[in-house]
Amino acid sequence: MSVETAVESAVAEVEAVAKKVEEAVLGGAEEAKTEAVAVEQKAVAEVEGAKTEAVAEAKKPFITLEGEEKFVARDLELEYLKATMEIQRLQKITEEKAKAFQAHVDALFIKYGVSKAEYVFDATKLVIMKIGAKL
Repeated sequence: MSVETAVESAVAEVEAVAKKVEEAVLGGAEEAKTEAVAVEQKAVAEVEGAKTEAVAEAKKPFITLEGEEKFVARDLELEYLKATMEIQRLQKITEEKAKAFQAHVDALFIKYGVSKAEYVFDATKLVIMKIGAKL
């Protein structure tokens, strides 16, 4: 056997092995593709199932809050109610002070014998002045 024949024989063997490797790779690729399609279909089915469950969950007549959500809701409601009560208390005080101020101004008009039709009380300058008069 000559060197050329030995080389040709080795090349043929390498080509045969390469052909087998190529077939194995392509066959493996087909198997991988088939498996990937199966996994994709399974994932799509799971997503659709979850979507259906979520839609069913959203259509419930009521949803029960969990422990922390209940706590936060109650705490915020309590703070809101406290603030509302404080506002009402301050409004009552404001009304009382406004009435006391008006009573004092009325007493000043009586004390100085002037009419509200002709005079006005300027609270910034603390004077009773004739309407239209300039200070």
